[in-house]
Amino acid sequence: MRPHDGGRDPGVPTPISMEPTPVSGDRILSCDWGTSSFRLRLVETADGRTIAATRTGDGAAAIAGRTAAGPERADAFRDVLAAAVGDLARAT
Repeated sequence: MRPHDGGRDPGVPTPISMEPTPVSGDRILSCDWGTSSFRLRLVETADGRTIAATRTGDGAAAIAGRTAAGPERADAFRDVLAAAVGDLARAT
C-alpha cells in the first residue's frame, strides 16, 4: 500500500491506495473495520487459520460520532487499532 497526496489538507491523514502487496512471513493481520464494529484477526498464511481474534464496537460510525474530524479522529482510529494489536499480541 502506498500513500498518495491528492492535494489534501496537511492536517488530515493521507489516504492509502489498496494495491495488492505480496505476503511474506508466516502470519498476517486481517482487519474488517465496518460501520458498527471492528474486527482484527491474526491469520496463518500457510493455511488461512485464525490464530487469534478480537472484536469491538468501535466501528467507523461510533468513532466518527464521538470525535471531531481531523487529527483527533485519526488518533481515535489509531488507538483502537493499537489496542487490538496489543490484545492479539497478548493472546499469542
